[in-house]
Amino acid sequence: MNRVVFTAALLLVLVAAPRPAAADEDAPRVVLLSLPEQQPPAEMVRSRLSQQLESVGVRVDVEPAEIPPGSSEAWAAEAKKAAKRPGTLALIGWACDGQDCLLTVADARSGAIVEVPVRPGGDRAAMEEIAFAVASTAREAIVGSLLPELSRLRAEGEAPSPPPPTGDRVPQAYHPESGPDARGVRPWLWLEGGYHGEHPYPQGRPLHGPWIGLAMEARRSIVPAVSTGWLGLQRVVSEAGVVRSHRVPVNIELRIAIPVGPSTFSVSPAGRFDVVFASAEPAGPHGDSSSVEFELHVGGRTSWNLPLPGGIEAVLGAGILGTLLGHDYSVADRRAIAESTLRFGWWVGVAWSPIG
Repeated sequence: MNRVVFTAALLLVLVAAPRPAAADEDAPRVVLLSLPEQQPPAEMVRSRLSQQLESVGVRVDVEPAEIPPGSSEAWAAEAKKAAKRPGTLALIGWACDGQDCLLTVADARSGAIVEVPVRPGGDRAAMEEIAFAVASTAREAIVGSLLPELSRLRAEGEAPSPPPPTGDRVPQAYHPESGPDARGVRPWLWLEGGYHGEHPYPQGRPLHGPWIGLAMEARRSIVPAVSTGWLGLQRVVSEAGVVRSHRVPVNIELRIAIPVGPSTFSVSPAGRFDVVFASAEPAGPHGDSSSVEFELHVGGRTSWNLPLPGGIEAVLGAGILGTLLGHDYSVADRRAIAESTLRFGWWVGVAWSPIG
């Protein structure tokens, strides 16, 4: 009787004892290829990768190898070998030369292989940082869309098919103007020209005429420029007579260029030296008199350079100058044109580089 009771109790214990579930045996896993003198060591990477994949239920195993696979066929063979164990997703290995590492991921199902460069930030990253970078890159290969894409590409190569009749998968072409340095390489010398004008205050009579200039990109964001032109004829009639003047301005500026997409916006301190040719014709029998005066103005200017087809650029700008040295223009000792205090200017034109 005691023997019967003991046998029954033993069977009950064996039935109730926990056994590994099939789900645990077939749980998804990745395999790290461990090589002699590998840096960082496979176990160091495994500990970090296990922590990162714990939340998605993927375990990380290590398989030793005497020599690294020397070809795509060898990697595919190693991946197929690892895939004999259920649940294997990929075989992962790496080789590091100082700070530069090359991570190899072989898909266990298709044998497709991809190599990903890994370079942690800094020139003196510690071995722990390199191991973390390798583990993090491997994590993204596992939890991202890389492995399904490898299988799809491998299958397409084995059995190519015509493209699907849809435009949804048409890749977008890269346009340099959308990049961080959209202007590309610009010539250092530009010829400019166009039409400009200004409104002197308090005279209130707009002046305008043609201009030409030269700009040199001494550095990428520093552009010295010089220009000259003609601001037309100014004629004032009063009871005392007639005063005529026309001025030839010489502008010197130092542009601070700011790329805005393919165009360039610039701000600049500026100085202007005016040569003014004036003549006075008094009323009555008195003769004409003429003189040449010099004026000096300083201030700031802004401008836009907008690219156009044919390698030229449209130039738009505006600025304001304050008069440091100016003159009244009189006839018969009566002031006809008052000395300016401020000069509000604008200009439009084109820029062209003779060297490219």
